[in-house]
Amino acid sequence: NKGIVSSTTSFPSDETLPSSYNSSRGYYQAYYTLPSASATGYTFDGWSESNDNTADAPAGTYQLFTASGTSAYKNLYACWTAQTYTISYNANGGSGAPSSQTKTHGVTLTLSSTKPTRVGYEFLGWATSPTATSATYSAGGSYTTNAAATLYAVWKVLSYDITFFNSKDGINLQEP
Repeated sequence: NKGIVSSTTSFPSDETLPSSYNSSRGYYQAYYTLPSASATGYTFDGWSESNDNTADAPAGTYQLFTASGTSAYKNLYACWTAQTYTISYNANGGSGAPSSQTKTHGVTLTLSSTKPTRVGYEFLGWATSPTATSATYSAGGSYTTNAAATLYAVWKVLSYDITFFNSKDGINLQEP
């Protein structure tokens, strides 16, 4: 997953660079050491001359050209790949947990709508702790945290009211 192009830098920035004249081509060649870049949640892929997020030049040496004198400017764009995180599901005593999903940094993930089952229990939703008694996330809900996680099913024991009758006379045998 490619991230959005978010940086533009002009090189060189009013700095005199070593250059040499290429007489066979008729222009000067100047070299500039491109810096690396960083952004939380993204991997820096390099620099691009176009705003398409396809890195043409890694951090390091980059060649600049000019045909008219000894100075040149180029706009370069930082290229990024968004980090991804695995969201796993644990049925926590039940069965039928959904398959893992991949969340992309900065993008809301819609959680699986698959609900696990467990005999004698009602599924309440998902939590990040296997001992949770209330759900933090619902099946099909939104997950916005930029981190890997295991989501555990949260269960509520089903309760039943049982009334006993004498089958012979239809008398309620339960104490009042």
